[in-house]
Amino acid sequence: MDIRNESADQTFARIIDALRIFRFKPPSDPNHFETFKLGLVQGNKTTVYPILEWLLQKRPELKKRAYLARFLVKINIPAEIAQDEEVENLYIQYEEHIEEFKQVHKNVEAAKSASLPTGDIKKDIKAMQDEKEQLVRRVDRTKKRVQSFPNSASMLQLAQRLRLEKEHEAKISRQISDQRTVIQSCQSRAQRLNQQVKDMRQAAAGSTADGLIARLEEEKKINRYMVTEKLPAEIATEKRQVADLQKIASEPAMGQADLEQYRAKMREVNAEINQLIEKKMMAGDVRDDKASLFRQQASIVSRKKAAAAEALREAREELNRAEEELQARRATLEANRGQQGGGEEVLKEAQFREYVAKLRTKSTVYKEKKRLMNELIAENGILTRTLEILRQKEEAVKRQISQAEKRAGVSGYSDTQEQLEKVSKMMTQLNQKKGDTLEDMSRIIGELNKRVNEKKNELAPLIRELRPLREEAKVCGCVCLK
Repeated sequence: MDIRNESADQTFARIIDALRIFRFKPPSDPNHFETFKLGLVQGNKTTVYPILEWLLQKRPELKKRAYLARFLVKINIPAEIAQDEEVENLYIQYEEHIEEFKQVHKNVEAAKSASLPTGDIKKDIKAMQDEKEQLVRRVDRTKKRVQSFPNSASMLQLAQRLRLEKEHEAKISRQISDQRTVIQSCQSRAQRLNQQVKDMRQAAAGSTADGLIARLEEEKKINRYMVTEKLPAEIATEKRQVADLQKIASEPAMGQADLEQYRAKMREVNAEINQLIEKKMMAGDVRDDKASLFRQQASIVSRKKAAAAEALREAREELNRAEEELQARRATLEANRGQQGGGEEVLKEAQFREYVAKLRTKSTVYKEKKRLMNELIAENGILTRTLEILRQKEEAVKRQISQAEKRAGVSGYSDTQEQLEKVSKMMTQLNQKKGDTLEDMSRIIGELNKRVNEKKNELAPLIRELRPLREEAKVCGCVCLK
């Protein structure tokens, strides 16, 4: 297109539409937007270069988007032409073809992503051919080796039978595994049905026919409310949201001017709504007030019913999830027990009740011990606080005594007396220690004297025998000298 034959506004509109298709975000501020518009029309480098940089960085993605825009960007038809019946039918067909193109394009993309590249397929085929050639060569070598034996034909038949028997054995093993899985599934289903029967019996125990009918009536009312009011309202809400989203998706990308226009319309509509509300409040009477009160109460009741229904739905979903998890864990446990050849036995109902009773007894003992411990901790806190109070009182009494001593002119008397008492106590302890030491010394001296006397008594006979010997020794010495 020759831009010399179109106005600046047309050029800018055409370029900005293309940029919107590429999801380029122009400046949102009005002043910056005018500068951006002027720079884009005049080809200013500060405006064009950032756009080109952004486009080149996302070239593969924008290439795909430009291709899709040729088929997905809808044609804007003026309102006076769109009202024509033939044009409207053609436009509906046009939208259907667009949706068909979207689906076909999605399928093509999915097929491209799912299919392997051609090069990889060729490599796999070549690798399989090479492997086939290797196997053929190995078979030929084996045949040549086997043909040299005299009974090669019978050995080949035996090998073939062995291979067939192994394949048959593997098939039987798979069938056994499948049958075990089926048996475990049936056992799990039987346990689930037995549990349901047991629950139904427990629920029916002690109940009368009138009670069962009343409960069924209540469940019927709840289900009727869910089917006739809650679920249709939710479906209608979801449909409105889907319609709004489809409408938004079908419209072309909006710019800042479009947003400002919609905001202005919203402000006008809100102002009209406020005016209507004010007029209604000014023109309202007592009957309208009562009706509004009743409507408010009905709305509150409706919200409570919806909240209760939602809570019921969540509780049922939680119950279903818990039952599914329970059954899955039971099946896993049974499978593990089957693989381990028995394994640890699962607690029966009576054993579990006994375990719970023991646990409750231990819990009672624990609570009693914890209560005693808390009482002791509290008593310790009270005693600690009492000791702190007594110390504070002692300090206060000491301060009072000190002040009284100062007034009497005998300052420091109590401290001196306390020190004298301490010294006296220390002297008493020292004297006691000295007395104990003297007693120990006297006892030791007595023991030593006793031992000395004992030794003297032992030596006395020896001394008496030694004296004559000394006399004889002297006489012998004199004789020797002569």
